[in-house]
Amino acid sequence: LRILCERKMSATKVLFVTGLSGAGKTTLGELLKQEHGFLHFNVDVWAFGGHPLDESALVPNPEMMAKRDPEIQALFDAMVEGGFKKLAAGETPDAAVWEAFFARLAPAVKDAATRAASEGKQLVVTFSVYLRSVRDAVRRLLAPEVAVAFVVLAPDVDVVATRKVEHLRNTAASRGLTLSQFLRSFNPSSDAPDLSEEQIAAIFVGQTQAAA
Repeated sequence: LRILCERKMSATKVLFVTGLSGAGKTTLGELLKQEHGFLHFNVDVWAFGGHPLDESALVPNPEMMAKRDPEIQALFDAMVEGGFKKLAAGETPDAAVWEAFFARLAPAVKDAATRAASEGKQLVVTFSVYLRSVRDAVRRLLAPEVAVAFVVLAPDVDVVATRKVEHLRNTAASRGLTLSQFLRSFNPSSDAPDLSEEQIAAIFVGQTQAAA
């Protein structure tokens, strides 16, 4: 990363940071933005209705979700069900659901790359892309206008889960909510019981270990 930041990258070169949820993708994207003049495109923010560049540091929240594009929401939900959940359960995921999502994302990334080039900056994109085949599909979808270099973050799984819980806890506290209340705010109609932070942390650890 130091070398990438010190040498002048092509105006159409995009750095794509991926890894488990909680691995530090957003933190790294924001560091490159603040310290090295990159534009940071946060795919989670884009998928949940926010502005991926101007709100790149934010955690997706219910207010963003109220502005979600129905098509993007459907593609994201399909990717979760047919991709992430199957992968976590040890089943063979459907790569097509990832490709459909990234096909919809590609024009937005190309536009962001064009904006970055016009401002004399580079673009970093952050999102979880676990499968090499999907990363190859992303390269194809962005070519020939944009060339992609992937950086895969792979910290300790327990550290990832702890970071994830702490990040969500801090976001909840900033809104005057408990962690359980914040998570339930994404689905107010849910009849799931309130859980303690210890129970939520244990769930995240299990999910992270499964996804790893």
